[in-house]
Amino acid sequence: MNITNGFLVDITFTQRSNWIWRGTVDIEGTHGSSFGIRKDFPNKKLQIKATGADIFRTETDYPYKSNYGGIQQ
Repeated sequence: MNITNGFLVDITFTQRSNWIWRGTVDIEGTHGSSFGIRKDFPNKKLQIKATGADIFRTETDYPYKSNYGGIQQ
């Protein structure tokens, strides 16, 4: 999205579904949002960019749960 004075804004939303790995490990679905703003300078020879990932802190670092013969982790 282009805003004033040549600044560009990028907003991204990512979502991953739940899934099972090798029949024993449940992977929880996650979602997150990222944001970026950039400015291109004359002749596009210089670009300054600032970004932020998972800006609402909704993603997890450990989305795994396992069940090995009834033993939960």
